[in-house]
Amino acid sequence: TTRRPFRVQFLPWPLGGTAQGNPLTPLLFSLAIEPLAIHHKILLYADDPAYIKPFRWAPKGFKYLGIQFTPTISQLYTENIKPLLNHIKEKMTSWKKLPISLLGRINLVKMIVLPKIMYPLLMLFVLLDVKDIKYINKAMSDFIWAGRKPKLKLDILQLPKEMGGWGLPKIEYYVLSVHARVISLWANQNKLDPWLEIENTLCRPSCTSRHSIPVQNFAF
Repeated sequence: TTRRPFRVQFLPWPLGGTAQGNPLTPLLFSLAIEPLAIHHKILLYADDPAYIKPFRWAPKGFKYLGIQFTPTISQLYTENIKPLLNHIKEKMTSWKKLPISLLGRINLVKMIVLPKIMYPLLMLFVLLDVKDIKYINKAMSDFIWAGRKPKLKLDILQLPKEMGGWGLPKIEYYVLSVHARVISLWANQNKLDPWLEIENTLCRPSCTSRHSIPVQNFAF
């Protein structure tokens, strides 16, 4: 259908705004964002806008959502993992002299370094080379001990706290968990996730109380 042109006239503040939770807010937003999206060629889906750029051929590859796509699969590791490891080492080297406790440094590795490593592994489904794992461990050890001689072995730091360690992430285990997760999804394609089973049970008309939900059937 052909849309008729319209004009949105905004009043001066404070008369031009809506209160938080006002049901008129999403309607005004839609009226304002649609002509903007049409003019600038922006695709809108829920809360994910996507700007449409003119198409151009990229013989050397392109970058999308932080992942460098290459013409050949064999180049993916070199173009994504190698620069990432160098970036992580540079970051941890610059953090060495920060006044952070040992536990704070370990938490910094958990919150910043580990997610940076896990994201490309999840997207590319690759195994880290043994040399690269040693490279990361060396960089982590240098950062945790601020460039000084380590007082504890890395293996001890990587033990769970219940076993006398400090809970430092063991990169090898995280790499294996990425592949184990994908293999598990392949092996259980016909099985619903536990949360879907619970949702289906809760949505049944026959379920009138929480006591009628067969929770014992859910295997987590």
